[in-house]
Amino acid sequence: MDLTKKTTNEKQFHFVLVHGSCHGGWCWYKLIALLQSAGHRATALDLAAAGLHPKKMEELSTIYDYMEPLMEFMEALSPEEKVVLVGHSMGGIAVCAAMEKFPKKISVAVFATAYMHGPDLSLVDIVHECLTELASVAHASINHYGKVVVRESFRARRMSSGMRILLFVVRNQLLDHFNPGSGAPSEIEYRYDQGPDKPPTSFHFGTDYMLSKMYHLSPPEDLALASLLVRPCPAFPDPISIKQTSLTHENYGSVKRVYIISGQDKGFTVDLQKWMIEKNPPDEVKEIPDADHMVMLSKPKELFSYLLEIANKYC
Repeated sequence: MDLTKKTTNEKQFHFVLVHGSCHGGWCWYKLIALLQSAGHRATALDLAAAGLHPKKMEELSTIYDYMEPLMEFMEALSPEEKVVLVGHSMGGIAVCAAMEKFPKKISVAVFATAYMHGPDLSLVDIVHECLTELASVAHASINHYGKVVVRESFRARRMSSGMRILLFVVRNQLLDHFNPGSGAPSEIEYRYDQGPDKPPTSFHFGTDYMLSKMYHLSPPEDLALASLLVRPCPAFPDPISIKQTSLTHENYGSVKRVYIISGQDKGFTVDLQKWMIEKNPPDEVKEIPDADHMVMLSKPKELFSYLLEIANKYC
């Protein structure tokens, strides 16, 4: 059966696709083609200073500035239109924010190996779990952002909330660094625009890192494309950004959620995905066993099939 063929009895859905850190709307190109060939609408947005978006990273002050293109898009939708909102990786944070602000415009939110916080599970909680996993692997101390101890201090939450929200972007680099014999490169570049003694203001994935942690099951041409198109991603450790990610049961909680696990994800591990699901249960969980972190590139047809199934069920 050709899943891309649309029959006359099928409904048309509008899928809004939100990319993860350092990427842009371009990373959804395979899924866009599949959805459009099946007669559906697909909008792949560039968040601010990402992809082809004209803003520069230096123009962004808070995480809401970064998410603004999605918020403007949702605001412009007609009152009667509802979309299937799909977030990947860090794009899940923007999806959650849109659910909070525009719950009546979203039929269902889909988290594809994405961050999925909630009213009772903050991003700080997720960061803490990332660091707890790191502590169990590392059993070591490091000097990073001043002096950061990868031990029980993470479990005890002795770090400021701003620092914890920042550190989630570097968890995998630290895991590589402290996992003897892993052989995995730790190639994430940081910028310290506020000074070398301050937290980094942005990060950027290098090709070796993407190959080892994100694209290891994706076609090599997709990694080559990514190496040309990824842009630095801002880091937002400030209290204002943390407050802007808070969610409520009344708004966020009123939107149906589906989580799609990538079974071979080395960027956001399956254990962490399942922990997050347990702490903030969605309405449904699906899994693509042989997908890497870039599920839309390594297993586009499987993701396409799941998205149609989800849309038909919840829209």
